[in-house]
Amino acid sequence: MLRDSRLSFTARGILVYLLSLPDGADIDVRKLADRHPRVGRRGVQSAVDELIAAGYYVRRTRRDDHGRLRTETFVTDTPQVRVAASDHQPGTGDPGTQAAGTLPSVDKNSGKNEDKTPPASPPREGGDEHLTQASRLLARLAAVDSRLRLSGKQVTALAPFAAEWLRRGATVAELTDALCQGLPTRVYSAARLVGDRLHRKLPDPRRQWQSYADCAGDCGRPLPANQDQGICAACAGLAPTPEPTPTPGSAADLTGAGAQLVASIRARRALTARA
Repeated sequence: MLRDSRLSFTARGILVYLLSLPDGADIDVRKLADRHPRVGRRGVQSAVDELIAAGYYVRRTRRDDHGRLRTETFVTDTPQVRVAASDHQPGTGDPGTQAAGTLPSVDKNSGKNEDKTPPASPPREGGDEHLTQASRLLARLAAVDSRLRLSGKQVTALAPFAAEWLRRGATVAELTDALCQGLPTRVYSAARLVGDRLHRKLPDPRRQWQSYADCAGDCGRPLPANQDQGICAACAGLAPTPEPTPTPGSAADLTGAGAQLVASIRARRALTARA
């Protein structure tokens, strides 16, 4: 958080201050400017805009049981994935009491357990083994860290992203470490955090090495790439037997400069033995 190069030093300082406030604290731009006179109201508003753009400061508008619009706000030390705005517009009702141009009460817990997933389009699906394995892994994350408890709906939404890791060659252990290691002190939304890491840390595809089965006949040669078992064409009599690979011969097989070198070495050994 403090090393996020997207944030100015003013925005980082205000974020640290907001995180230190108790849940439900009543704070707005004017009050922040009063407590930080050197920054000023315009500077505070600009810093808050930075926090919103970076995902540290999140607003959500909803209608309460009395039909009034309420804006819930929470701040977090982990940037949250921004979700595209919904086309749904709140119904009619009495307007809320929030004054224009001010920040609503800051509640660092109002974003807990939100069922939001990354805006990126999911990778290809298709009832394969990777998708099944990814779903099981996500459902068991809470056993590794209770802060990463996901609902069944969240697991279904995130499984295609996790399956893409496995398709690219990542192991279950590597994927689990990427999701569970280095968690922030507080996790306000497990689905958001897991979705962000799946998208942001997606590895490049690993090179897949082709393996070949050995011929079950006497030759022991590797079978063609598309044949997993059985004998080769030569052992089946469908193709001529390949010429054996030449192997290094004995000294007697050497000619030319090689034969002269061997003869010289033998002569020196003979002289040494006589001496």
